[in-house]
Amino acid sequence: MNADPIPGVSVFDRLRRSDEELTALLAGGAARHELVAVFGATEYSLLAALARRALRAPRRHAAPVYVLPGIMGTQLGAARAAPAPTDLLWLDPQDIIGGALARLRLPEGAALRALGAIPYSYLALRLRLQAAGFSVVMHDYDWRADLSGLAQSLAARLRA
Repeated sequence: MNADPIPGVSVFDRLRRSDEELTALLAGGAARHELVAVFGATEYSLLAALARRALRAPRRHAAPVYVLPGIMGTQLGAARAAPAPTDLLWLDPQDIIGGALARLRLPEGAALRALGAIPYSYLALRLRLQAAGFSVVMHDYDWRADLSGLAQSLAARLRA
Protein backbone atom coordinates (compact mmCIF):
# COMPACT_ATOMS: atom_id res chain seq x y z
CA MET A 1 0.00 0.00 0.00
CA ASN A 2 1.31 3.46 -0.89
CA ALA A 3 2.47 5.36 2.20
CA ASP A 4 1.84 8.74 0.56
CA PRO A 5 -1.89 9.50 0.60
CA ILE A 6 -3.44 10.52 -2.71
CA PRO A 7 -5.81 13.48 -2.30
CA GLY A 8 -9.47 12.45 -2.45
CA VAL A 9 -8.73 8.74 -1.99
CA SER A 10 -10.44 7.26 1.05
CA VAL A 11 -9.41 4.19 3.00
CA PHE A 12 -12.47 2.47 1.50
CA ASP A 13 -11.21 3.24 -2.02
CA ARG A 14 -7.85 1.68 -1.15
CA LEU A 15 -9.43 -1.42 0.41
CA ARG A 16 -11.96 -2.13 -2.37
CA ARG A 17 -11.28 -5.45 -4.09
CA SER A 18 -13.08 -7.65 -6.61
CA ASP A 19 -14.68 -10.88 -5.37
CA GLU A 20 -11.84 -12.87 -6.94
CA GLU A 21 -9.18 -10.74 -5.24
CA LEU A 22 -11.00 -10.96 -1.90
CA THR A 23 -11.29 -14.74 -2.21
CA ALA A 24 -7.58 -15.13 -2.92
CA LEU A 25 -6.59 -12.77 -0.08
CA LEU A 26 -8.91 -14.48 2.38
CA ALA A 27 -7.86 -18.01 1.42
CA GLY A 28 -4.15 -17.18 1.56
CA GLY A 29 -4.20 -15.02 4.67
CA ALA A 30 -2.71 -12.00 2.89
CA ALA A 31 -3.86 -8.52 3.94
CA ARG A 32 -5.32 -10.04 7.11
CA HIS A 33 -5.02 -6.83 9.12
CA GLU A 34 -6.82 -4.76 6.47
CA LEU A 35 -9.55 -7.35 5.90
CA VAL A 36 -10.20 -7.72 9.64
CA ALA A 37 -10.63 -3.93 9.70
CA VAL A 38 -13.16 -4.18 6.85
CA PHE A 39 -15.16 -7.23 7.97
CA GLY A 40 -14.43 -7.57 11.70
CA ALA A 41 -12.57 -10.49 13.27
CA THR A 42 -15.49 -12.94 13.45
CA GLU A 43 -16.67 -12.35 9.88
CA TYR A 44 -13.09 -12.44 8.61
CA SER A 45 -12.57 -15.90 10.16
CA LEU A 46 -15.81 -17.17 8.60
CA LEU A 47 -14.99 -15.71 5.17
CA ALA A 48 -11.41 -17.02 5.24
CA ALA A 49 -12.61 -20.57 5.96
CA LEU A 50 -15.29 -20.30 3.24
CA ALA A 51 -12.74 -18.96 0.74
CA ARG A 52 -10.43 -21.92 1.34
CA ARG A 53 -13.33 -24.35 0.90
CA ALA A 54 -14.58 -22.55 -2.21
CA LEU A 55 -11.18 -22.65 -3.92
CA ARG A 56 -10.76 -26.39 -3.19
CA ALA A 57 -14.29 -27.42 -4.19
CA PRO A 58 -14.74 -29.15 -7.52
CA ARG A 59 -17.57 -27.92 -9.71
CA ARG A 60 -20.41 -30.42 -9.17
CA HIS A 61 -23.28 -28.65 -10.92
CA ALA A 62 -23.44 -27.91 -14.65
CA ALA A 63 -25.72 -24.88 -14.51
CA PRO A 64 -24.39 -21.69 -12.92
CA VAL A 65 -26.24 -19.92 -10.13
CA TYR A 66 -27.05 -16.28 -10.89
CA VAL A 67 -27.13 -13.95 -7.89
CA LEU A 68 -29.01 -10.71 -8.38
CA PRO A 69 -28.15 -8.22 -5.63
CA GLY A 70 -31.04 -6.26 -4.21
CA ILE A 71 -31.68 -2.62 -5.00
CA MET A 72 -28.66 -0.63 -3.76
CA GLY A 73 -26.77 -3.92 -3.26
CA THR A 74 -24.19 -3.17 -5.96
CA GLN A 75 -21.19 -0.91 -5.37
CA LEU A 76 -20.92 2.09 -7.68
CA GLY A 77 -17.79 4.06 -8.50
CA ALA A 78 -15.66 5.73 -11.13
CA ALA A 79 -12.25 5.03 -12.60
CA ARG A 80 -9.34 7.28 -11.67
CA ALA A 81 -6.04 7.84 -13.41
CA ALA A 82 -3.28 5.46 -12.30
CA PRO A 83 -1.89 4.93 -9.73
CA ALA A 84 -5.02 5.95 -7.79
CA PRO A 85 -7.55 3.22 -7.04
CA THR A 86 -11.12 3.28 -8.30
CA ASP A 87 -13.27 5.93 -6.63
CA LEU A 88 -15.81 3.88 -4.67
CA LEU A 89 -18.84 6.09 -4.04
CA TRP A 90 -21.55 3.61 -3.03
CA LEU A 91 -20.89 2.38 -0.34
CA ASP A 92 -18.01 4.52 0.94
CA PRO A 93 -18.90 5.98 4.35
CA GLN A 94 -16.27 8.71 4.01
CA ASP A 95 -17.83 9.92 0.73
CA ILE A 96 -21.30 9.77 2.25
CA ILE A 97 -20.25 11.78 5.32
CA GLY A 98 -18.50 14.24 2.99
CA GLY A 99 -21.71 14.91 1.06
CA ALA A 100 -20.76 13.08 -2.15
CA LEU A 101 -24.08 11.25 -2.52
CA ALA A 102 -25.21 14.03 -4.85
CA ARG A 103 -22.84 12.44 -7.41
CA LEU A 104 -25.29 9.52 -7.68
CA ARG A 105 -27.88 11.75 -9.34
CA LEU A 106 -28.51 10.97 -13.01
CA PRO A 107 -27.66 12.11 -15.64
CA GLU A 108 -24.70 13.88 -13.95
CA GLY A 109 -23.54 10.61 -12.37
CA ALA A 110 -23.66 8.62 -15.60
CA ALA A 111 -19.89 8.03 -15.45
CA LEU A 112 -20.35 5.83 -12.37
CA ARG A 113 -20.31 2.10 -13.05
CA ALA A 114 -21.22 -1.08 -11.21
CA LEU A 115 -18.25 -2.46 -9.23
CA GLY A 116 -19.66 -5.75 -7.96
CA ALA A 117 -22.04 -6.73 -5.21
CA ILE A 118 -21.42 -5.21 -1.78
CA PRO A 119 -19.08 -7.76 -0.17
CA TYR A 120 -20.45 -7.34 3.36
CA SER A 121 -23.81 -8.56 2.07
CA TYR A 122 -23.00 -11.04 -0.71
CA LEU A 123 -19.48 -12.47 -0.40
CA ALA A 124 -20.39 -15.20 2.12
CA LEU A 125 -23.32 -16.31 -0.08
CA ARG A 126 -21.09 -16.53 -3.16
CA LEU A 127 -18.40 -18.46 -1.27
CA ARG A 128 -20.94 -20.90 0.21
CA LEU A 129 -22.36 -21.61 -3.25
CA GLN A 130 -18.88 -22.12 -4.70
CA ALA A 131 -17.93 -24.41 -1.82
CA ALA A 132 -21.05 -26.46 -2.65
CA GLY A 133 -19.75 -26.91 -6.20
CA PHE A 134 -21.70 -24.22 -8.04
CA SER A 135 -20.32 -21.76 -10.55
CA VAL A 136 -21.60 -18.37 -9.38
CA VAL A 137 -22.39 -15.41 -11.61
CA MET A 138 -22.95 -12.17 -9.74
CA HIS A 139 -25.23 -9.97 -11.82
CA ASP A 140 -24.24 -6.59 -10.46
CA TYR A 141 -25.94 -3.60 -12.02
CA ASP A 142 -26.38 0.15 -11.73
CA TRP A 143 -29.51 0.23 -9.57
CA ARG A 144 -30.16 3.87 -10.52
CA ALA A 145 -31.02 2.88 -14.10
CA ASP A 146 -34.47 2.25 -15.59
CA LEU A 147 -35.91 -1.03 -14.27
CA SER A 148 -37.23 -2.20 -17.64
CA GLY A 149 -33.78 -1.76 -19.17
CA LEU A 150 -32.18 -3.59 -16.25
CA ALA A 151 -34.68 -6.45 -16.62
CA GLN A 152 -33.95 -6.70 -20.35
CA SER A 153 -30.22 -6.81 -19.61
CA LEU A 154 -30.67 -9.62 -17.09
CA ALA A 155 -32.98 -11.56 -19.44
CA ALA A 156 -30.44 -11.26 -22.27
CA ARG A 157 -27.66 -12.51 -20.00
CA LEU A 158 -29.74 -15.49 -18.89
CA ARG A 159 -30.62 -16.37 -22.49
CA ALA A 160 -26.95 -16.20 -23.50
